[in-house]
Amino acid sequence: MKIVLKFLFSFSILFSLGANEAIDWRNVSPPSNFTESKYLLIKLYQKYPRTIYCDCHFNQNGEIDRSSTNHLPAEISNDMLDLEWEHIVPASALGRSMDCWVGDQCPLPSVKPGRACCQKSSKKFQLREANLYNLVPITKYANRKRSNFKP
Repeated sequence: MKIVLKFLFSFSILFSLGANEAIDWRNVSPPSNFTESKYLLIKLYQKYPRTIYCDCHFNQNGEIDRSSTNHLPAEISNDMLDLEWEHIVPASALGRSMDCWVGDQCPLPSVKPGRACCQKSSKKFQLREANLYNLVPITKYANRKRSNFKP
């Protein structure tokens, strides 16, 4: 419950700021999970809203401008132009040595070991996955092409 309240408090502070107001990043708490990171990253990238690899523009709502997608095949579908947040070091590399990822069973009865289990049961993994220094904006198309390959 404490984590939920902290997230709601951080979320309300971030989104009560106007889109054109500067954010004093020294006063923003680091995110505690991947969801929080995504909200912070949209704000962080407002001054240079371009995706890595394809150099597509995106707006403050995370929508990619199709006219800026010169480096992508013209025939790709619109859903492949969704904005995603890519882990430079893949999430699998962040968690594959943890018990929640490779253990015989997840501590949560209805969840299989792997990323989903670690996201729900390991604070350590949540912090690794939420690290803002390890996340960059990317199109869904480029993210699927990259998969778990090293950059």
